[in-house]
Amino acid sequence: MHALLVHALVPSAAFAPSPLTRHAQPHLRTQPPALVAPSGVDELPYALQQATVLAGFAGLGAATLASASAYEAVRRASDESVWWQRWETFAAATLGVTFVLAGRSHFTMPEAFKAIYPPPGTWGFWYLPGSSDFHVAWTGVAELLGGAGLLLGCLLSVVGQASMGRELRVWVARAVFLLVLAVSPANMYMFTHGAVMPGVTPDELPLGWHAGRFVAQALVLSVLLTTAQVRLRHTVVLTVTVTPTRSRSPTQTLTLTLTLSNVCQTESALGLTLTLTLTRVT
Repeated sequence: MHALLVHALVPSAAFAPSPLTRHAQPHLRTQPPALVAPSGVDELPYALQQATVLAGFAGLGAATLASASAYEAVRRASDESVWWQRWETFAAATLGVTFVLAGRSHFTMPEAFKAIYPPPGTWGFWYLPGSSDFHVAWTGVAELLGGAGLLLGCLLSVVGQASMGRELRVWVARAVFLLVLAVSPANMYMFTHGAVMPGVTPDELPLGWHAGRFVAQALVLSVLLTTAQVRLRHTVVLTVTVTPTRSRSPTQTLTLTLTLSNVCQTESALGLTLTLTLTRVT
């Protein structure tokens, strides 16, 4: 279950040259992956491996968009109710804790994360500058900051700064969404080459495990995507009141009442009244 949270909810951004591929033989520092992955992808020619990787990311994108559409439809149906706002705060807090724990594990068990870093030459096109230690470190820091940002946004909402908290969650969700995409090759490597995380996952991961991680990752991406697209929209209510004078004077008074209310916080509104004098020309 812990492994599912680390990889599914937070497609681990750890990477490390795990020796495995017969196409690239980097210096081995961790337990090598299976000689033949359960998926069998590593046995295929590079062209088919690349097609599999592209299809995997395309499928992840499609699943994320479909899930995000459904999520957005439910949100619209709820009409931004108080309960829905509480759910969004809870979801963001849950993701925040998950990312903080995952980021911390990059430094408490770095070898496990380095074991799922695709070595140079993987799939015939993977050549990312930097060592596995570097990528495990920066993604760990990024996950810690992303999780802390989500938690801070939730805290602000709880203490009465809902507008500020929601705005913070929007920006943090955008960054974390990109982070999850950036570390997704590690998950793909686990599927295509059978890489595992020593001390975290079993020695061999069945296809069902990868399917579960895929679904969980799509759900997390969809929540992040939906949160990242939130805007602090405002509704302008314009009330026009015409008050004619009782005398036969050619002037009339036009009173405009402008009310600006935040859709997310209907209790906070800004009212502005303008009084204009119009002269009727006869």
